[in-house]
Amino acid sequence: MTSLELNLSSDTFIIRNVEVQAMAKAWPRLSTLSITQPQPHPHSDLGPASLVSLATRCPRLTYLRLPVIHFPQSNLSHLTDYPLLEHPLLYICFSKVQASGQSFGALFLDRLFPYVSLNITGPADAENKQDELRMVLEACQTARRQRETSPCRCARTGSEGPTVAGQSTQIGEVSASHGLC
Repeated sequence: MTSLELNLSSDTFIIRNVEVQAMAKAWPRLSTLSITQPQPHPHSDLGPASLVSLATRCPRLTYLRLPVIHFPQSNLSHLTDYPLLEHPLLYICFSKVQASGQSFGALFLDRLFPYVSLNITGPADAENKQDELRMVLEACQTARRQRETSPCRCARTGSEGPTVAGQSTQIGEVSASHGLC
């Protein structure tokens, strides 16, 4: 199966991480997954686990629509717990975003889906968390594109590289470990 569209009634079905993970495992050739629900069920727990499963098991996925996504408040240092991928997902749409960690959510999405365009169709929340999520994601993508199109400054100078704790580091070490070049 390459395309799946589910239109769920809000009072009869709770979509959870476990269901999305099962879909990703069962249908790895999915290019389109669209799950809609007029009003997401309050017990839905779709979050990073669902997106990681889809990103790692469905390499051809280019369109994803989910009724809700939860991004927890998290220390940004936990981002390295998630895979760094070049997944080709181009479009992701959420009807509702529940985010106490908008920066984490944006950096997480950028880590898995670096080329994605984000659309949030539900009503904006009072604190504009949805707009903040979108703006941080767009800033990440813009910074990466700029970095990818700019020549590496370190390679042109031929210098040993920056000094860390009073010791000089080699360029290769810096670029490999920190992604500066």
